[in-house]
Amino acid sequence: RGLITSTYVLWVPFLVISLAAAAQGLPHSRITPFRWDAPAAAGRLPGPPRYDVFISYRHGGADTTCARELLDALEASGYRVAIDERDFPANASFLEEMERCIRESRFTVAVISAAYLESGHCQEEAIICKVLDMGDRRRRLIPFVMQPVPMPTWLYGIVGIDATKADPLVDPIDRLRHTIGAPAAFEAPTS
Repeated sequence: RGLITSTYVLWVPFLVISLAAAAQGLPHSRITPFRWDAPAAAGRLPGPPRYDVFISYRHGGADTTCARELLDALEASGYRVAIDERDFPANASFLEEMERCIRESRFTVAVISAAYLESGHCQEEAIICKVLDMGDRRRRLIPFVMQPVPMPTWLYGIVGIDATKADPLVDPIDRLRHTIGAPAAFEAPTS
């Protein structure tokens, strides 16, 4: 009985040797070592971002007015801004262009209103941005609250910028500029 018990653990080295031999027999493309210094997000476009900011907003009324005011203020300060009306090709898929602009921007500013929260496309933009945040391990979504609304669960935990106050301590656009930081230097796009 003692002899059988002492030989019971001999299978462990044989298992290790068998697994190592099997791993060496597989093509290299199947098993690649994990690299901690590799880019965090698979599928991310190489190189520096193309835009400083992508503006996500609901079309129509005060939302469009606010988005255009943000666009004008940021571009006047030297930022490169992507906005769907101007930067999405007319023959392109809306969802693909939305994802492209989010990926190619350092930050996404979501113009938050009741209409924004009811819009499916706007929520998709913000959620894509949050998913990329997790992959890149950084926060790129900046809620710009233009109308007091109850925040959905997926926006909890983000401070955002409240533009609804009549007499704010800091101008909301100045706070946005400070959050974004200095405009990035961009290379000319290759098309």
